[in-house]
Amino acid sequence: MRAGSANKPVMITTTFDETFDFHTMVVLGYKTDSDNNKMLNLHTGWYLHSYFQQMPGADQEDKYYHKRVWFNKSMATYGYYFTLPNS
Repeated sequence: MRAGSANKPVMITTTFDETFDFHTMVVLGYKTDSDNNKMLNLHTGWYLHSYFQQMPGADQEDKYYHKRVWFNKSMATYGYYFTLPNS
């Protein structure tokens, strides 16, 4: 799943959400839930322990990855859409 429907990077800023008040985040993907809400998969940019999950496997004890954070698109106040030049 790509962030933008045209495979282009997307970021959002929220202003009225209690958890992510006045915060800009990278959108990793999106989906529509069973109630037909548009949901965004976000990387919050916050490196708090509660946003990370330990990778499985005994040899991965010190390796973590960012948990999926799903956020209702209606709470996004601003959207930033980018075009990257071909290199």
